Amino acid sequence: GIKEGIKEGLQEGIKEGIKKGIRIALEVKFGGEGIIFYNRYIKDIDDLEELERIKDRIVGAKVPEDIIR
Repeated sequence: GIKEGIKEGLQEGIKEGIKKGIRIALEVKFGGEGIIFYNRYIKDIDDLEELERIKDRIVGAKVPEDIIR
């Protein structure tokens, strides 16, 4: 009960932190286009592993679409 609730809460916090970092990175790198891209393709992703992959792809991306290719 309680341990599972704490674990779930931690997972949600980690996901939200990664999403926030992705959003900021996209905004810094691509400006308004990055925010639009985040809202369209990333904000509803709940899979932690997928979010980690997206985060890792931002550095090498030339355009936002490179992130999800």
